Amino acid sequence: MRATPKTIQSPPSELDKPAKERIVYEATRLFTWWGVNISSQMIAHFAHTNVATIIKHFGTRERLVFDFLKSLIKQAEQSWKEITTSEVGPPV
Repeated sequence: MRATPKTIQSPPSELDKPAKERIVYEATRLFTWWGVNISSQMIAHFAHTNVATIIKHFGTRERLVFDFLKSLIKQAEQSWKEITTSEVGPPV
C-alpha cells in the first residue's frame, strides 16, 4: 500500500489578514515613515486593497490619521506613566 503524500501548506500570507487590519497596519507604517500626508491610494496599494475599502471601514482618510495620532498619544502616556512610576535612585 502506498503512503499518502504529505500535504504542503503554503506559508501564511499577508492577504490572510482582514482588510481593515491590513489598512491600519500599513497606514501606521506609512504615516510613521512619511508623515500623515500620504494619500489613500498609497495606503490602499500597500494594504493590497482599494480606496473604497478604506472608505467602507473608516469613512475618510482623516479618520485613519485621527486613529494614528490617538495611538501615538496613548503610547506617550503609557511611556510617561512607566517613567513616573519607576523607582528612581539618588542622582549620581
